[in-house]
Amino acid sequence: MENIISEVTEIAYSIKKDSSVREPGAEDLPLTGDKLCFSVVEMCYLALEVMAHFNIRLEADDIDNKNFNTIRSIAEQIALRK
Repeated sequence: MENIISEVTEIAYSIKKDSSVREPGAEDLPLTGDKLCFSVVEMCYLALEVMAHFNIRLEADDIDNKNFNTIRSIAEQIALRK
């Protein structure tokens, strides 16, 4: 799981280019919250990049049910599909 979190972190960093994404504990912060501040467009890019990188398909429920709110929750969704 930690490996998946690291990979998702690097994908998020490649989109946001903000070092706060790589800080300890950032994997549990809301991506659209005050600290990380991902925009709607950046969240769309993140979803697309995660799906391509891990060769998975995310459904609307995966995103709507707050399963795509933190780096850790994204990693958990990926782990469920592997």
